Amino acid sequence: MNDEKKLRVIKIEETDTCEKQYLVVMDNQISTGRFCECYDRYGNKIGCYDAACWNEENAEIFGEKWDGETYHTQATYIEYWDGSNFRTFLLDVEGSEQADGELLTENDAVAKQILDQYEETCWSDWRAGFRSAETENFEFVQSQYAGAFEIATVKPI
Repeated sequence: MNDEKKLRVIKIEETDTCEKQYLVVMDNQISTGRFCECYDRYGNKIGCYDAACWNEENAEIFGEKWDGETYHTQATYIEYWDGSNFRTFLLDVEGSEQADGELLTENDAVAKQILDQYEETCWSDWRAGFRSAETENFEFVQSQYAGAFEIATVKPI
């Protein structure tokens, strides 16, 4: 199954409001492009100023001489519809540590373990928009809600 529709794993670091978890996503959801064209949490485009792109307008704002070259900061991201707005889940932003998660490589041991066990899951019935499955090492949860762009959320057991 993983060869037919290629799956990838994203690591979400533990924070005050979120325990360490992973997301399983389809590879074709991941894009690379201009950071200024990504969406913030309110559904607004980030724009060149906030993305630190180099253009004539930003050169004037920062009191610099514009050399005629335009440069747009690049990002790797997943764009999705949350039911109300377009949103962007950031995986990498050039020159910044401003990412929502880390895309694990295909050779990463944890990613391989998650994908192997995901393919062997025995899912429960849908209840209140969710269904789950447990394996030896992980709990997998799928959501039918619009804001869930991931195929599954994964928590270590």
